[in-house]
Amino acid sequence: MQSISLLYPSLPTKKHSSKNHLPFRANAIVGLMQYDRALVTVMVMRWRPETHCFHLPFGEVTITLQDVQVLFGLRIDGDVVYIQDATRRIRPWSTLLETLTECTIAPTDIDAVRRVRIHNITANLRDQLQVDPIRDATPVERVERIARLYMLVILGGILFPNTSGNLISLQYLAFLDPIHDVGKYSWGSAVLAYLYRALCRASIGNVIDICGFIPLLQVWCWERIFPVQPSAPPQHDGDMLLPYASRWTRVIDRDTESHHVLIPIRDQLDNMMEDQLHQINFATLLK
Repeated sequence: MQSISLLYPSLPTKKHSSKNHLPFRANAIVGLMQYDRALVTVMVMRWRPETHCFHLPFGEVTITLQDVQVLFGLRIDGDVVYIQDATRRIRPWSTLLETLTECTIAPTDIDAVRRVRIHNITANLRDQLQVDPIRDATPVERVERIARLYMLVILGGILFPNTSGNLISLQYLAFLDPIHDVGKYSWGSAVLAYLYRALCRASIGNVIDICGFIPLLQVWCWERIFPVQPSAPPQHDGDMLLPYASRWTRVIDRDTESHHVLIPIRDQLDNMMEDQLHQINFATLLK
């Protein structure tokens, strides 16, 4: 989650923020979240591609669109995110990137499937903000260019990461122009579908890695499955600008909590009872 820690300190100011301009702002300010690799591994082992569900001793459960909306504040209605249609008539990607963000990347640094090293993007973003930080008097056009870079990193590096670990796809630029239209898309349903696909891929054969928005899987487990839940986090403070998942952004104490170890987590799920599944009604949090 290094991208999140980079994004947090210098997001565009509240004056320049809006629902349509920065639809992913809540995700960027969730903060640092420590991955529980053992938990993710066990959940992949319990994933059933034929039903898109996790198989537990008492039945099957899965992550829903409502979970995505409540936990991370992503929109689950709106226009479909369809990459092939959006990228069909794109000009050279290096040209589009420079036009929309003033970030210059050599064509030789873009691979055959439109990916570039995330460091190239974040370094450019850092340099721009060090030379000329965003202020209330900053022209809207420049704020929008910086916002596009933030959103490109969030989309390609956080919500839709690939298994490379350090490459992000430039194809998401197609959804950032005009910037006012970014908020009209159903990003939540796209994130969930992408995670489903990643879980299916990871659960078949000898695949040893997984991509997708892993914080969604992990927080969903912590909210729903009592046996794997770390010690209770503080209640959500009610700030509607922060997603519900922000209450889990803390360091897990490895000395006192039996997590991050595969065998105990696997055994806990093997012996799990139905009443240990949290049936919280997230609809009450949307009112």
